[in-house]
Amino acid sequence: MKKTLAYLMVLVVGAAVLPSLGCSKADPRKAAAKRLVGVWTGKQAPQGEGAGKKGDINVDVPITVEFKDGGAMSMSVFIVSLSGTWEVLSAEGNNVSVKTVLDMPAGMESDKGAGSKGGKETQELSIVFQTDDRITMASKDDPKDVATLDRQKK
Repeated sequence: MKKTLAYLMVLVVGAAVLPSLGCSKADPRKAAAKRLVGVWTGKQAPQGEGAGKKGDINVDVPITVEFKDGGAMSMSVFIVSLSGTWEVLSAEGNNVSVKTVLDMPAGMESDKGAGSKGGKETQELSIVFQTDDRITMASKDDPKDVATLDRQKK
């Protein structure tokens, strides 16, 4: 009986101590969020009818995105600068799903169509880490609209 009680105590203490020693599985969303924090720059690939032609606004559109620790973000696309928030919805391997809520400037129509001027635009992004310093990013609403971004070194 004493031996059984001793084994039981070892199991209980072990179950309480092991997670604090790093033996528990980390939340993949937190790891992905930590991996995303930083400034990313690149270009959006030309798309749609007439893509790549001179004068088309979708030709090599420069993009800068900053994912800040704590959930704030900023994004510059072409000549438009936006700010807002972000959070990781899910993460599996190098694939990350991110929800963004961007503040749209007054008078600017969002991708959601007419009647969406100003206010906030919520979007879900699909991000794939090609390497630790290169990602591809696309809207889940328009997966053909892909940007390749590189992490900017400090």
